[in-house]
Amino acid sequence: MKKIFINKTGWALILLLCATFTSCLKDKGYDEGEYGAVRGTEGGKYVSLRTAGLSNFSKSSLIINSTKTDTIRYDIFIDVDYETATNSPITFTLGVDNSKIAPYNASAGTNFQAASPTMFKILTPTVTIPASERSAKVTVEVYQNKFDPATSYIIPITILSADGASLSSNLSTKYVNIIGNPLAGSYTYFYRRFQSADTSGTPLAFTPKTVTVAPVTATTVLLPQDYLQTFVPPSGGINLSFTNPGGVFSNLSVAFDAAALKELAPAGFTVASPPVLIAFSIMGTAANGYAGTTFRVYYSVVNSTGGTRSFVDSYVKQ
Repeated sequence: MKKIFINKTGWALILLLCATFTSCLKDKGYDEGEYGAVRGTEGGKYVSLRTAGLSNFSKSSLIINSTKTDTIRYDIFIDVDYETATNSPITFTLGVDNSKIAPYNASAGTNFQAASPTMFKILTPTVTIPASERSAKVTVEVYQNKFDPATSYIIPITILSADGASLSSNLSTKYVNIIGNPLAGSYTYFYRRFQSADTSGTPLAFTPKTVTVAPVTATTVLLPQDYLQTFVPPSGGINLSFTNPGGVFSNLSVAFDAAALKELAPAGFTVASPPVLIAFSIMGTAANGYAGTTFRVYYSVVNSTGGTRSFVDSYVKQ
């Protein structure tokens, strides 16, 4: 009978194939990343928060509008990371670990603040994942009008304990972050609507209002406006973007946001001239919230009867 000899290379290939087939014996959904985040658990049980950790910081961003009184319901998913189905329930508790904020600020050069308990609520901080199940959902309520739009916040939602399982070392905290903007805050809004295409004539009467200029990102704010004369306030507005290296504001630009354009169409309005920043003055300092900063924006629209109307909106930071 002919003997079969296997050299070192052959043994290496066999071992590699064995490892591959062993992996295939694991749960298919787990291997394909449908749930769970910790791989190679070697039979251990871990719990982790989906899209958690500092590597997923941007995926945990939350945009709020402090002028809104409605509540945002933010869902957080907890995963059991285990190659085979669990045969017993796992009870875990979520909480907030604000001690993680200072190290993040130090490493990233940021100035995120802790959110107070009045700004949000974890509805069911203690939850049980039944035996054989893979995940659970916890809802966090975020109260938009409790936040200062000029301030950036982190809510480090953390798995504090898990019975019958270990905590993932780097995926047990989800850094829910709310980006503030230095130019966001309360402004005096003065609206002028001209019954012409060139701002000639006398504008319609308008009483100045206090409005909130809300952050969209760290370098974009939403200027509310009232071209439809239904200020309650409008859902749309004008995005004002800028660069801000070292506290020096430059490259300012404006454009209607998507919600504003959506408001125009049902009213029979079309844009004749898109927004243009015709004047601005950055006043004050970061310490006083850049009080006195002024923006003036021009744009024109064609109304449902075919007439062109022009607008000049002014905003002065309080």
